[in-house]
Amino acid sequence: MKWYFIRRLLVSFVLVWIVATLVFFSLHLLPGDPALVVLGGAEANPSPEAVAAMREKLGLNEPIFTQYLGWVKKAARGDLGKSLINERPVGPDLRLRLGRTLQLIIPATVLAIVVGIPMGVFAATHRNSIIDPILSSLALLGFSVPVFVMGILFVWFFGLYLKVLPASGYIPFRDNPVGFLKVMILPALTLSFGMLATVMRMTRSCVLEQLGADYVRTARSKGLAFKTVLYKHALRNALLPISTVIALQVGLMFGGSVLVESVYNWPGINSFLIMSINLRDYPVVQGILLLISVMFIGINLIADMGYALLDPKVRLN
Repeated sequence: MKWYFIRRLLVSFVLVWIVATLVFFSLHLLPGDPALVVLGGAEANPSPEAVAAMREKLGLNEPIFTQYLGWVKKAARGDLGKSLINERPVGPDLRLRLGRTLQLIIPATVLAIVVGIPMGVFAATHRNSIIDPILSSLALLGFSVPVFVMGILFVWFFGLYLKVLPASGYIPFRDNPVGFLKVMILPALTLSFGMLATVMRMTRSCVLEQLGADYVRTARSKGLAFKTVLYKHALRNALLPISTVIALQVGLMFGGSVLVESVYNWPGINSFLIMSINLRDYPVVQGILLLISVMFIGINLIADMGYALLDPKVRLN
């Protein structure tokens, strides 16, 4: 058990280092000169001397591997540098923006789990009824409709047609808790739609597989009630692959939240990323991509450890 966790931690650290390296070098392949952007762009027509002085100030004249080693050493200490545009430390801005994105991802994940798993169980236990194809059609809708289309539909229906919820914007929770909850509902619901469909379909498939297993037939032949077999045995075993899918979907939500934040004008970390890429603000882009990668790897590490706790065969392998 202990060695399994140690191996998984080591693999995760190696993955973080690989991702950090790829992020750093791939950004330096982007066209454009950050020094020129800081000086107002090509339209400002800065002198070559001014551009050279700015590159010297930003440390862009140093060899690429020297820049890389310096950035890795600072990142390992939690120092992600300063923005090239406004010279603000990257860390505080990332924490602020990440918190706003998590304000969407956490409720969206909870909603997908709380609704998706019961719907999947219900569809599996009513396989031969009209309920199953109805729920399967809803899941297919969640798979098929892009998140930005779903967001636009929600904005039109709830925000413009019914006028029961704000169509866009952001209100800090500490300033107005009720207002925050109102503006959070639509983007969180939009973000959860695809994950809810995935969790429901995975739950249905896994529960059906477990219900057809020999141990279920044996338990039923001994007189155990169907609900007891379903919830204490079949669903418990089905939760192993479901938990893995949930972990992957949470990581994918960071990608899906890019469009959701754009549709609802939500000032999260992904809108911050797009703005920083356009400005060639290397430290900010590197910090955001590294942070998202670390969180994605960390979520999967937690899922692997939870999987090992639930299934001893995983630890033995």
